[in-house]
Amino acid sequence: MKLNKVKLFFQEFRDLSYKYNFQKNIYVYFLHWMILRNMYWIDMEGYFKNEVWRISENHDSYFEHFHKYIHRWKYVYHRFNPGKHSQIYYRLDYILSKIFCPGLDAMDYFRYEFYNYSLDKKRTFITEGGVAAMDKKFNGSKNQKKYREILSNKSSFNRFFSEYINRSWISSDNLSFQDFFEFLMRNKHVIVKPIDGVGGEGIFKKIIQSEKEIKELYDYIKGKKVIIEEVISQCAELKDLNPSSVNTIRVYSVEKENRIFITGALLRIGNGKGITDNYSSGGLAATIDVETGIIISPAVSQNNDNVYVHPYTNKVIIGLQIPKWSEVLECVKQAHSKIPQLCYIGWDVVICEDGTVTFLEANTCSGVELQQHPLRKGVKHVYAPYL
Repeated sequence: MKLNKVKLFFQEFRDLSYKYNFQKNIYVYFLHWMILRNMYWIDMEGYFKNEVWRISENHDSYFEHFHKYIHRWKYVYHRFNPGKHSQIYYRLDYILSKIFCPGLDAMDYFRYEFYNYSLDKKRTFITEGGVAAMDKKFNGSKNQKKYREILSNKSSFNRFFSEYINRSWISSDNLSFQDFFEFLMRNKHVIVKPIDGVGGEGIFKKIIQSEKEIKELYDYIKGKKVIIEEVISQCAELKDLNPSSVNTIRVYSVEKENRIFITGALLRIGNGKGITDNYSSGGLAATIDVETGIIISPAVSQNNDNVYVHPYTNKVIIGLQIPKWSEVLECVKQAHSKIPQLCYIGWDVVICEDGTVTFLEANTCSGVELQQHPLRKGVKHVYAPYL
């Protein structure tokens, strides 16, 4: 079944290559498109129209350059292709919007559906440029660098916030085979994560069934900077929503005058196909009301789909009550109080099967777009008092 689907994809890919006079090795570039399709949802025609293969993957800043590329007007327009108006209309409205909304880029414009809004409403959004300015204002000083590094390194994060890491884990740094062997004999089901990875990249699960597999995994991670953690068993309410991934709660907090304020929250949900719930890797995100812990929006994908019923489990998303909500908020406030030198943090929180609250990671540049996208509602007013 899957093989037949791949054959159909390849046939379509080859037909499009003729249309665009594509002269390169069709098999190699088909594989390249398949990889980018899974990572960034690049559609087949967009691959040819935007000549995506021209981006060098050998560049040290490949993902930084790719990020800039996928925010270009041409790519974004063909990706979202709203079809309500002509391309000229969108182009002119986009240019006008940029004049009055500094830092606006094409991804903002289509993701938030700016073409539907008045100028006053457009100006309530924090744009891509505004996010960078906000992060610099909150956490951008040289004195804050060593604290940012605690969050950017998963091993450092787990050590610093050890009281909130309710699972076994080890780091690949100076890891002997004996220690690795003993860890995997105690924890047969593990997840391997790059120490400085983002967006769910490079994460995979492994169920150990023999000593030979332990040796193979050890050989694989040698020379790599990773952490190995026991797999978390999440609470029934969130597992029922989507069992293929651990569905995490993203909570945003701000420190000001020695007090911690919660500025937003959302639930990240896997799409039923992969092991991660990352929005940037095909997952969904839905807004949580901070006061009640109830989901108040449909889940949204990076492709702008509004999802009211989970495609894999058929569970209704709006109205779901997040369990242990007061405990989640209290843990976030306590954890942020441990590192008050950083003013703005996005925390990824999991509610375990036994009801305990644990943290997966935290980020200083945690995307504001996740707070604005599900409801297409700007949050500039939320952060203005703290800036």
